[in-house]
Amino acid sequence: MAERRRNLLRRSLPLAAGAAILLCIVLLICVLPGRAGEEGETSYKYYRCVTVTAEEGVPELAARYADPAHYRNRTAYIREVGDINHMAAEGGDIPEATPGTRLVVPYYSTVFVQ
Repeated sequence: MAERRRNLLRRSLPLAAGAAILLCIVLLICVLPGRAGEEGETSYKYYRCVTVTAEEGVPELAARYADPAHYRNRTAYIREVGDINHMAAEGGDIPEATPGTRLVVPYYSTVFVQ
């Protein structure tokens, strides 16, 4: 009888350890991403149409709309604005975007708009 208990214990111990490891993996996958979202605010990406003026060119628009949490620098933001509007970005500007040009620019907000 004692031998039978030992054999049963030997077989069930690896199964219990495997189940515990699997449970830990599932908890890590499900719980940690949720906690990361609770700590930081969720931001949503939106697009706005703006008109380039003599006073506010592309670099100034980038200063206003480029969120440093989502772009390495303003040049990366200007590159994305150029891509969205099918215009070539050169350096920190879009030469085709002269006063009167309408551009679609991305921006981020923590407010969800339906």
